[in-house]
Amino acid sequence: MPQNYPSFKQWKGEEANEALKIMWEVSNGDKDFILTMGAENGEFTPYRLHPKRNKDGSWDYSFGLNSYYHKDMIARIKAKTVSVKEIIEYTYKVYQKRHGAFYGYNVRSKTYKIINFQ
Repeated sequence: MPQNYPSFKQWKGEEANEALKIMWEVSNGDKDFILTMGAENGEFTPYRLHPKRNKDGSWDYSFGLNSYYHKDMIARIKAKTVSVKEIIEYTYKVYQKRHGAFYGYNVRSKTYKIINFQ
């Protein structure tokens, strides 16, 4: 497991710091994953409902999980019956199967503005 955790350039709160640390651990230091998730959810808030609907009318929750494809997990996110670690583990599995499905993958380099990697 990587020892040097990334950090935010500006404080985002305990929840965001916990999510960032868990992402680092779960992904074994996969910078592309973390940058992609930052592009998906710049606040790093795991229980977030994104403010705009997608073109197809669906919503994204947490770190870019689409309500059309991830109904069961989103129900748990909305009810807060899933831990931050479980959300991130689930999201990382989705990312490993098809990282290009995340909009943030194509704009992930912008996340360097908010995260320091050691």
